[in-house]
Amino acid sequence: MATDRPTPVPTSPGGNAPGVQVNDLEKVFHTRSGDVTALTDVSFAMSRGDFVSIIGPSGCGKSTVMRVLGGLDTEFSGTATIHGQSPDAVRRAHRVGVAFQDSAMMPWRTVRGNLELPYKIAGETVDTSRVDELLELVGLSNFAKAYPSQLSGGMRQRASIARALVRTPEVLLLDEPFGALDDVTRQRMNFELQDIWLASQPTTLMVTHSIPEAVLLSDRVIVMSGRPGTIAAVYEVPIPRPRTAETLRSPEFHRVVDEISDILFGEDAQ
Repeated sequence: MATDRPTPVPTSPGGNAPGVQVNDLEKVFHTRSGDVTALTDVSFAMSRGDFVSIIGPSGCGKSTVMRVLGGLDTEFSGTATIHGQSPDAVRRAHRVGVAFQDSAMMPWRTVRGNLELPYKIAGETVDTSRVDELLELVGLSNFAKAYPSQLSGGMRQRASIARALVRTPEVLLLDEPFGALDDVTRQRMNFELQDIWLASQPTTLMVTHSIPEAVLLSDRVIVMSGRPGTIAAVYEVPIPRPRTAETLRSPEFHRVVDEISDILFGEDAQ
């Protein structure tokens, strides 16, 4: 159920092994017209192997949280750790996989070439069996030699997620990975992502604007308020896995979606 104030105590099927720990995160952007506080007093925790989603209104700082945890933004106050280390250290060790709304596929590389890229960036020998495994997992084995321009949007997103997973990252950061897809493709990709996550269960944090998507995929949903972004509530999703098409039609699923909607859009939500 929802809590009025989240506490940075990891409680999940992942056990007590430390995953993501964020305490008193604050981010201020310095502009010519003055300082803009994007985040304030953001604290939450995930255990290793959790799948947690962040939802909130546009501009509340969801993607800023992701940039901090991805080691892409180091100018902030408060603390953030991933598996006991700084986000920058985890990024430099190539232990984090990232997928965004834009699949960011290299257009001059084939699907296989895009999946091999993380190995080349890390200066490692390509694990061809792992590439083959991921191509099979996301249903792209027959498109390994295709270029991104020859793929549909959903196929490019599958390739992007496979690329994020190819080196078996400890942490997976997903920033609106399906936001540009039509509803039918998006729902299909949700189930595919669940299957992919269940196969290796990396510690996963996803930003989304879709409450049903967050409920379908997550152990917990973090609800953020408007700027400056802070955490309004943390909602434990009580629906057992694996979640299926039948889950989407269940009264329990709709109850959870409605309760999170009330938190996000209710009278107290700013």
